[in-house]
Amino acid sequence: NPNEAVEDRFSVYALATRDNTQFAGMITDEGANSVTLMDLNGQKRQVLRTDIQSLIGLGRSLMPEGFEQLFNKQQLADLIAHINASAHPPKSFAGNKPTLVKENKGGALSLTAATAEIYGASLVFEEKYSNLGFWRSANERAAWSIKTKRAGVYDVHLNWALDGKSKANRIQLRIGQNEIVHEVDSTGTWDQYESAHIGIVELDEGDQRAIAQAVSPISGFVIDFKSLNLVRKNN
Repeated sequence: NPNEAVEDRFSVYALATRDNTQFAGMITDEGANSVTLMDLNGQKRQVLRTDIQSLIGLGRSLMPEGFEQLFNKQQLADLIAHINASAHPPKSFAGNKPTLVKENKGGALSLTAATAEIYGASLVFEEKYSNLGFWRSANERAAWSIKTKRAGVYDVHLNWALDGKSKANRIQLRIGQNEIVHEVDSTGTWDQYESAHIGIVELDEGDQRAIAQAVSPISGFVIDFKSLNLVRKNN
């Protein structure tokens, strides 16, 4: 689903010139005197700013929808393997060791900062509190590989800290096929951690992924993240 989350730099823009010529594409270069757009076929067009009548972001990705339908199952598996092999590896910090998260005897999954894969420019693992800090952009994320013993429903609890007085930012949690968007409230100071129930997810049996990511627009720091705890309900 290419339009699920589109960064501004990958968004499609509609450009109209003063002589009523129209273009659509992704901005690949932008200077004081001109703008360059690349269309779906990879063709680039440079337009002088003096010739532009309007330039509007459409909030959509240049990648066409339904792209995966062109592949059979093996071709799609090969493509995913290639993407995973060429992707940037997670960042490395002392005290942080990404591991497969399995259910404990009580049926709970503990997704901690210490076991998370960490991606992004400024997001770091802070040993003092075993948290993820300096979370301040939408391209930063934490991810976990998880394994459930059987399908079930889980209560989701977030443990965090945030200095400030108001709810300015939101965090998006994608767990299996579920999505939770939660407003991050202040806990008073960075030193004070709190836990809260933020939602319910339904998970299939077996291996799946969990990803935490901030939602644009973002003001200041989003959160000092310590853990997500998924507690199986009686079912």
